[in-house]
Amino acid sequence: MALQVYQRYKIVFLSQHPLGPKLSYTAVAKAVHCDLKTVKRWLKRWKQSKNLIDGTRPGRPRVTTPKQDQQVIALAEKETFVTSQDITNRFNKKGLDISQRTVRRRLNEAGAKYNRPLSKPLLTKNRREKRLKWSEDQRTTDWNQVIFSDETTIRMNSVKGLVWNLPGKKKAMRTVKHPLKVNVWGCFSARGFGRVVCFKENLNADLMCHIYKYGLLPTARKQFGHDSTLWKLQEDNDPKHTSKKATTWRMNNNVEKINWPSMSPDIAPIENVWELLKMKLRKKKHSTYQSLVSAIKRQWKSLSQELAIKLVYVRYFPLAICSNETTQDFRFIFRALQEGMKKLNLEEIDPDFLIADGADAIRNAFQDVFGEKTMVMCWAHMRRNVVKKIESMVKKSEQEDLVNDVESLQLAQDERIFIKASNLFVKKWSKKETNFIEYFQNEWLTTHNAWYEGENTLRERLPSSRFKVLAFEIVEKWSKCYERGLKKYNYKQTISLELWTTGYQWVKLNKSILSTECDNLVQYYIPAGDETKITNVGIDVVKKMIWYTFDQYKKSIHYLKFMCKHVVGMAIRLNHCKPPPAAKNVKIGEKRRRGRPSKSKKALLIQQIFLNCNSIFFTEIHD
Repeated sequence: MALQVYQRYKIVFLSQHPLGPKLSYTAVAKAVHCDLKTVKRWLKRWKQSKNLIDGTRPGRPRVTTPKQDQQVIALAEKETFVTSQDITNRFNKKGLDISQRTVRRRLNEAGAKYNRPLSKPLLTKNRREKRLKWSEDQRTTDWNQVIFSDETTIRMNSVKGLVWNLPGKKKAMRTVKHPLKVNVWGCFSARGFGRVVCFKENLNADLMCHIYKYGLLPTARKQFGHDSTLWKLQEDNDPKHTSKKATTWRMNNNVEKINWPSMSPDIAPIENVWELLKMKLRKKKHSTYQSLVSAIKRQWKSLSQELAIKLVYVRYFPLAICSNETTQDFRFIFRALQEGMKKLNLEEIDPDFLIADGADAIRNAFQDVFGEKTMVMCWAHMRRNVVKKIESMVKKSEQEDLVNDVESLQLAQDERIFIKASNLFVKKWSKKETNFIEYFQNEWLTTHNAWYEGENTLRERLPSSRFKVLAFEIVEKWSKCYERGLKKYNYKQTISLELWTTGYQWVKLNKSILSTECDNLVQYYIPAGDETKITNVGIDVVKKMIWYTFDQYKKSIHYLKFMCKHVVGMAIRLNHCKPPPAAKNVKIGEKRRRGRPSKSKKALLIQQIFLNCNSIFFTEIHD
C-alpha cells in the first residue's frame, strides 16, 4: 500500500532534516512501518526534485471529490438499511451525476461490505447491572457441582450450516414448508453427560416437572448420589422454568437453582453442546421422526466426559487485565491459576521459568506463588528500552553501531558465550560511553540478564478500547483452535520449496566439513560465506572462545536459524532425505522466482531436528 504524503515527509524529517534526529535508514523504516527500499526510494526522490507529491497519472479522473467520498461513507455508516441506489438518488438530487457502481466502489475502498447486520439482544441498563452483579456473586461458585440444562429444537434435514460451493456448482438443499421437528431437553456436568429427553409437544410447566423427575433426578443421583445438597441446577429464565409448578417441584425435592441473568445465553456452556449436536446430525439425512430421535440419542451418548470438562472449565484461554499492575494484582492472577487446577482435581502448575517484561510486580508475585524460578526477559521490551536510552545518552554517530552490537550480543548461543561476549562488549564501549555502559551493566547484565526473543506476541501500546477488542479476538481464536484440536505440536519441521532449492545448491558447492562426536551429539563445522575449506584452528576459536575484542566475536561466529539452507543441505548430504525434483530446476547461484503462495499455515514447531537419534548442531566458521 502506498504511503500517505505526511509519511513521506516524515521519512525526510527523520533522516535528513537539520532539526530531525537523523536516524539510519533501518531506524526510519521501523518508525514509519514501511520497507527499507521504500525509505531509500523517497529519499532519492527528495534529493532529486524536493517534491514528494504524486504526479498526475493517465486515466479517467474521479467523479467525486475526497469530501464527497466521505459523505458517501457517512451516509452508509449512519443509516442502517440504506442501499447504493438510495445514496445515488440523494447525490443526483444535489446535482452530482454518479452511478450506483461509483457509490459501491467508494464504499469498497473504505472497506465496507454489503451483508446482513449483526443480531444482538437488547440489554437495558438494568440488565447490564444485573449481569455484573451476577458475575461478582459467582466468584466462589464451584462449577464442578453444577448441572447445566437447557432445551432446543432440532428440525429434520436442516439446511442451516456452511458448505463448500464451487463456481457454477452451488449445492442445493431441498426443503419443505413445515419440516418435522424434535424438541430436546438435555443436561450435563463436569462429571459427564446426563439423560436426554425428546418430545413432540410444546413445553409447559407440567411437562417440565415430568422432565425434572425422569431426566434431571436420575442424572443427579448417578453423578452426585442421593444427597441433593451436593449439586445445583443451572437453567435460563424461560417462563416454564420460573413457573409456579416448576418452582414448587424444585422446593419439594430440595433442588437448589442458580440465579441466572436474563438475556444471557452466551454464558451457558450447554449452548455449545446443542451446536455440536446439530453439526453432527446435519451430516446424515433422516426420513422419519423416529430415525431422527434415535440419531439424537445415539450422538448424545457419544459425547465424552472429557468434552464436558472442557465445556465447564477450559472453555477459553485465560485472559487477565489489570490497570495498576501491582504485585497484589499479579499475585491474585497466579493464585487463580492454582485454584483452577485444584477444582479440576489436577496437579498444581509448577512452571520452569517466567517470560515477561522487567516489571518488578510480575516477578515478585511470580516468586511469591511459585518460589525461586528462572526469570526470562522479553527481548522486545528489552530492546525498546535500550534503544530509548541509546537515543538519549549516546552520540548520534555511535547510536547505530551500539544498537547492532546489542543485537549481536543477544545472538549468543549459550550462557557461557554470552558472559564472554558481554565482557568484551563492556570493554569496547566503556571508554566511549561510560554512562550508558553503567546503566546497561546494572539493568541488563545484572538484574535482567536473560533475554528471550519470542514470536506472535502483542508488542505495541494501544488504547484500552482497542486493546480489549484485539485481545479478545486473539483469545477467541486460540480457544476455537484448542477446542477443535487445530493447535498441535509437530516434531517435523516444515521445509519450503525455496529452502529445498537453496539447500540443494549449497550441497553442490562441495564445501569441506569437519565433525566431532560427544555422546549422541554430532557437531558439524562448515566454512562460512564463499570459503570452501575449514581448519581446526577456526574450530578452536569457536570452542575456546579465543576472542580479544567484541568485533572478533561478531566476525568469528554466526548462529543460523533453526531451519536454514545449511541444515537442509547437511541432511541431503548425509542421505537422510532427498530434495524434490522441483528444487533441482534452478541454476546454481540463482533464486527461485516468487509467486506461488504457501500451501498452509505454519504449525507450532518444536525447533529441534533429530536425524538417526543424533542431534545435529551447526556452526559457521570464519577463519
